[in-house]
Amino acid sequence: MKYAAQHWRDGDSAPPSLARARGATLSAQTGMASSTSAAVITGSTLSRLPHDTLVLACSWSTRKDLLAIRGSSSAGRDAVRRAVIGHEDCKLFWAKRQSPWLVNVGATSCGDPVQSAKSIEAFARVFGGGCRELLIHAGESEDVMAALQSISVAANPSLDDLVLTNSAMSLDMLLDMCSASPRLKRIHAANNLPQIASVPVLEIATRITAVCPMLTHVYLPEHETLSPVETWCMHFPHLKMLRFGRVLTRPSTIHTPTEFRKIEESAARCLHATEADFNNCVVLPPLVECLLQTPLSSRLTTLKLGPSAQIHPDSVLECARGFIGLRELELPTRFDGGGLAFYDSLTRARPELTSFDFGQRNPADDACVKLLCERCCLQSMCLYDMPSLTPSVVDSVLASPTSQTLQKVQIYFVNALAPAAVLRLVVGCTSLRDVRWEKNHYPQNQSVRQWDTDEHLIAARGILTSRGGTLFVRNARYHGQPQHH
Repeated sequence: MKYAAQHWRDGDSAPPSLARARGATLSAQTGMASSTSAAVITGSTLSRLPHDTLVLACSWSTRKDLLAIRGSSSAGRDAVRRAVIGHEDCKLFWAKRQSPWLVNVGATSCGDPVQSAKSIEAFARVFGGGCRELLIHAGESEDVMAALQSISVAANPSLDDLVLTNSAMSLDMLLDMCSASPRLKRIHAANNLPQIASVPVLEIATRITAVCPMLTHVYLPEHETLSPVETWCMHFPHLKMLRFGRVLTRPSTIHTPTEFRKIEESAARCLHATEADFNNCVVLPPLVECLLQTPLSSRLTTLKLGPSAQIHPDSVLECARGFIGLRELELPTRFDGGGLAFYDSLTRARPELTSFDFGQRNPADDACVKLLCERCCLQSMCLYDMPSLTPSVVDSVLASPTSQTLQKVQIYFVNALAPAAVLRLVVGCTSLRDVRWEKNHYPQNQSVRQWDTDEHLIAARGILTSRGGTLFVRNARYHGQPQHH
């Protein structure tokens, strides 16, 4: 989940460039020596600072420094109140249980351990105005729940994301938080919420949309037998994605959509829906035919079929022909279209594709990738554990029009593509900015940190950084299995 990657760290200081800028500003306007810590700007020195300068200094300070400045004077308190709005360290509040595992791996900074209602209320008073993402992964007592609610009230109306899991939150509490954030865009209330899950999902949906009509991404407890698109999607007209499978049920089962009338209603009412997610879904020809008779036929741009969708290659081609706006396609795990003929038909049907994900363990070979890159000007491509690829696939990409348009590539567990191949891609694809590369395991007797010093990856990272991009490298043996994007 993206939220885990966006956490703040209490001890972080401002980036060096910002620290230098801050020091220069303070030196020029106050005659004080520059400092990388705003904590020194307290007490009597505050009175010598122009208010706007103090607010600027606060915007580059850590949360600990903000507390020091806030407690120094009324001017400091007002400056902090203004600075927290849009402050990077205040955008996310992640309330979680303290975990011994997190302590053992040194990852305690990835959230705020829930300790007491008072500490949560204190955050709400001081930093709540800057909160944009509120993640609640803990909380049983009524006072803690009430304190967590106070954060959404303090953030009003700027809260964008609300995520609830493993909590005793009730539906009424959730509705109070939604009411305090009428411009809420994303809500996730689907996992291990016993009190909410005990309420019929249709009632949950109708009550939430009444207070938050602008929601674009919604995750609710699943219906006993039907998918979201067959039950409640039609109640959220601003939804970006329609989900056809049931992925939260444990043990998960492959779902076959049958309520075509409800599906048509969701397609008609969700005027902003441009994505369809068929994970854990059986996509039969009647469903494809139904969808192509709805407004989705001209509106759909993204079709996600993986990782657990079941669909015949002919149905994939029918989707490519029928969804005239289709630009992004993700295939299911182990999808076998029958070889080169499938990719020939696909690219003839929809040469406008800009993003392509082969899915996991796709048997497609170099020729299939070559044809796709020649026929389509791809901006994004994902190669995930594809055993038929060889190092020559890089030459195919570099000789195609895709070499000039590719901006993002993900390479997971493709043994044929070593660091040298990654560097060749980066050098040859001049628009490439975002690269993710992961290896199954390190050779024996080699350090798990080997790739930190690999000369090819260092060179690739330098080039990408110069373009304003990033190189993400991870080894599965050390870090665990990757998240498939």
